[in-house]
Amino acid sequence: MDLKNKVAIDERDGHFLGRLCWYTIHEQLNLTRQQLEDLFEQSGVDKKFLPPPVKEVDVFRRATSRVERSGIPLDKDRSMNLLVREVNSTRDGVARQIVIEIVDARNVRLDYKPAVTLLFVRKTGRINTQVHVSDPAAEGAARQAEELYEALLGKYEGDHVRRMVSSILSSMRPTGVRPSGGVYFVPEKYREELFALERLVRLLGCEFFTIPVVDSVDTREMVKKKLEDQVLAAIASLADALRQEDLTQKQVVALMEETKKLIADVEEYEALLEKDLSDLRHKVGLLKMQAVELLNRKTAA
Repeated sequence: MDLKNKVAIDERDGHFLGRLCWYTIHEQLNLTRQQLEDLFEQSGVDKKFLPPPVKEVDVFRRATSRVERSGIPLDKDRSMNLLVREVNSTRDGVARQIVIEIVDARNVRLDYKPAVTLLFVRKTGRINTQVHVSDPAAEGAARQAEELYEALLGKYEGDHVRRMVSSILSSMRPTGVRPSGGVYFVPEKYREELFALERLVRLLGCEFFTIPVVDSVDTREMVKKKLEDQVLAAIASLADALRQEDLTQKQVVALMEETKKLIADVEEYEALLEKDLSDLRHKVGLLKMQAVELLNRKTAA
């Protein structure tokens, strides 16, 4: 369906069914907790959506992952890759190794050996380094990882913000309107929350756009069709997950919460669109019953 013919209207023309929105979050964001709290205050977004503090161990993993290198030339026939491999994770700490991999011109491995171990100590938040093989590139990568760790401590980056924005938008019962994703319909009752989110994203220096959707027979049918597609895809995905034999009790509880959310979404859109969506509610309800039965079996085991 051609969306632009549905939304090119003046805000004064009448009642709106909701808004279309899309956004882009830049990768190079680097924010402290205080900066993020200040932006929430300025934008009017509820602070309950603030992400949790950045965990030091996650920063360690990010910092070490970023020092991987490939194709470092050694001679005309060989090159070296620096790989980062996690070798241990306990209550006390996490150990990751910088591994030297030597490959030939056809990328066939000739040698593979741990060069440096970086141990993150949970209690102190510090990194201990142990060199196994004296190699300038590997030792330089280890120093770079330590520097990155210090620079990234307590900082929220693009991926953190992207998940945060997705979580905030999810609270507004969005429906994806493009098969490839990225454009969402949000019911008009969440207009003020959506505008606050738009202000927040723009204060971050990123892009966020909203367009009103006029309430008409065509737009109601469009939203109904997109909602059905989204819910049926979610039902299929959850049903597949429930068929897995190794699900933990925690995973089953999470699946139950997701089915409850789907039921709430369908009920809200049923009222919004003034259309009977009982078939969707029935299908989600059956899925919830499966999750309850599975949870009962897990609890009794």
